[in-house]
Amino acid sequence: MSAKTAEALGFDIAEIEDRIANNWSLPTRCYWDQDIFDFDLEAIFARRWQFFCPVHKVMKPGDVAVRQVGRYPVVVTCDRNGRLQGFLNICRHRGYTVAERDQ
Repeated sequence: MSAKTAEALGFDIAEIEDRIANNWSLPTRCYWDQDIFDFDLEAIFARRWQFFCPVHKVMKPGDVAVRQVGRYPVVVTCDRNGRLQGFLNICRHRGYTVAERDQ
């Protein structure tokens, strides 16, 4: 993916800062534009820690949580010793999902 800038996405940073200062939302295209979504995935989700789930969901051995983090399916489980283990939720051999979504 090529690195995009606010200007390349057609944003006026001063306008956005003004909108935020006046308690307005981002421009509406921020909520539907594929280029902006791709930019968010790369600039935010791929580069920062993300909340996964409340810790009480994976406190006991055998507990499993399955989520999507940015573009990646992830599974976190509590092992027999009470330690958290996290993995990409993809079988490297066949490319299938390993764990089903938790409730």
